[in-house]
Amino acid sequence: MASTPAPNAAPREVAKIKLGDINARIAPLLISADGLALLGFKPINPTGATKLYDQAQFPDMCRAMIHGLQDAADQYPLAA
Repeated sequence: MASTPAPNAAPREVAKIKLGDINARIAPLLISADGLALLGFKPINPTGATKLYDQAQFPDMCRAMIHGLQDAADQYPLAA
């Protein structure tokens, strides 16, 4: 049975990462806020010019990007 947090448990502190920092980490590739949204990742600040994301989601973001790239590679017709 899954354990439930104690009623007085403090919420997890969210470490933030900027979209620009995500792009710096995955360079030379780039992704936009719209691209991350298509992969299921929404910014934690719905307004404002600088898009901030939950840094704890970065590994999942990378896995989602890898999955998308792998799908593209698998669907690309190979030259005979």
